[in-house]
Amino acid sequence: MTPYPGTPLWDSVDKWGEFDRESFDKLLLASEDPTFVPYGLTKDYLLEKQKAAFRRAYVNFGMAFRQLGAIRSFNDLSKLPIAMKEMVSYQLNWY
Repeated sequence: MTPYPGTPLWDSVDKWGEFDRESFDKLLLASEDPTFVPYGLTKDYLLEKQKAAFRRAYVNFGMAFRQLGAIRSFNDLSKLPIAMKEMVSYQLNWY
């Protein structure tokens, strides 16, 4: 969850957790440094759960079959090993 400017959560975020407004401009969908950490959780816990979610979503037979089924050219085929390498690197070097 990310508080965005102009949303009700942006104005009340301090009630729900710690929010680093200074790092907001560096915000990414999958960040190594969460900008919002709800009370009762830690950054390490959030990162662990994020990695697990990525693994469940992208490292499974269904995703592999969809990617193979989407191959329409040699160029498509040549991109798969690069994407796979990046995903594995991302998972192994997260911390």
